Amino acid sequence: MRTTIQAQLLIQALTSVAGAVCANATLPILGHVKLKADWDTLTITGTDLDTTIQRRVAANGYRNGEITLPFELLVKLLKKFDAESDITLAIDDECPNYVALTSGATSIKIPAVPASDFPPTPDLGIVSTADFTGDVIRDALEHTAFCMSTDDSRYVLNGICIQLQRHTTTITATDGRRLSRNTLDKPTAWLSELTDDREGVLKTVSLIIPSGAVHTLRSLLPAPKKDETMPPVYIHMPAITPGTPPSSIRIDIGQDLQLYTKLIQGEYPNCEAVIPKDYQHQRRAHIPVALLLPALERSALIGEHVNLTFDGPRLTLEAKNNESIKLVDILDLSDYRRMHDFSIGFNADYLLEACKAIDTEDISLRFGEDNLSPALIEQPDNKPWLHVLMPIRSDNPTKKEKETEEEEKQEEEESTPEPATAAAV
Repeated sequence: MRTTIQAQLLIQALTSVAGAVCANATLPILGHVKLKADWDTLTITGTDLDTTIQRRVAANGYRNGEITLPFELLVKLLKKFDAESDITLAIDDECPNYVALTSGATSIKIPAVPASDFPPTPDLGIVSTADFTGDVIRDALEHTAFCMSTDDSRYVLNGICIQLQRHTTTITATDGRRLSRNTLDKPTAWLSELTDDREGVLKTVSLIIPSGAVHTLRSLLPAPKKDETMPPVYIHMPAITPGTPPSSIRIDIGQDLQLYTKLIQGEYPNCEAVIPKDYQHQRRAHIPVALLLPALERSALIGEHVNLTFDGPRLTLEAKNNESIKLVDILDLSDYRRMHDFSIGFNADYLLEACKAIDTEDISLRFGEDNLSPALIEQPDNKPWLHVLMPIRSDNPTKKEKETEEEEKQEEEESTPEPATAAAV
């Protein structure tokens, strides 16, 4: 193998596969990357056995071949060269277990491992493909990934669930206490795969992508710079067997970047059952994000829980901790849709993360009949995103709750007979 490439391009390609490289793995080979020279293309591969990333980059090839090199050492050495300098990688003819890295008058021999020792790239037998624009997938992940569970006892929740139907695609994440869902209306490119030929029944394919692969995919989809467009995203799958989801998929980002990942096997919860459907005429408030977000950030610094009390044009946020520090924040909602005499409590961090996922200027909050029903958080302009958040018991009862409590206490006192006195006995 002998190929020449600019240092900056090689560093960028190596950075792309870094998410799949295990520096401290039990198998030392997982701390290596495989380099395959094929004339004018250099393919770099990294894997941790669950996730594999391949990146193709243009290079000047003189002799084809493949080899593996230690990832960290290679990156550190490349950063010591000028970004625009040319780097030549060549297998030493006299000692094939070394690769000569040459640039100008500098030559470094790096110990290498044969490519045959590197784990093979998964062969999925691709037959089905769904395509999306890159910005749509990036936004959907930003709106849902923060709800993934980290509890190993419910492993099926440790990722996001992509449900592919004939005309819609939903991306959902939940940890059992909150749920975020993004709905993509764009039809997929493989319509025939989702229809039963005999009965014409619409099928749904569920793919549960583990959290590690989700975070890696997010890092590979950064926000585009000015006047740049996001590359398309293609989800490739093997043949779909009724009742048996695929075990692995491949996600292509543009033409030169591929992510292979194993899927979580199991049945994802029926999230439709927990999404409120009857909140159209219940309590509802519109609040500007620029007003609510700083108040929630202050509350999250003070305590784990935050209480929201709606009283006409005022929204009061209260938080406290074990060190007797108490925060009271009063927001003026005079110019916005508001509610009267309602108090509810939430985990401050959970509500803050949901607020940060909002793309619009206002946030829409809907509540049920009492402060123990889940809250429905949406964007007022009907964007295809919703968030369900379970409340915690509020420390601040409403006026009506106080009156009810006092009435019940009074009735209890009236119905309790007075104890007999000593004189009466």
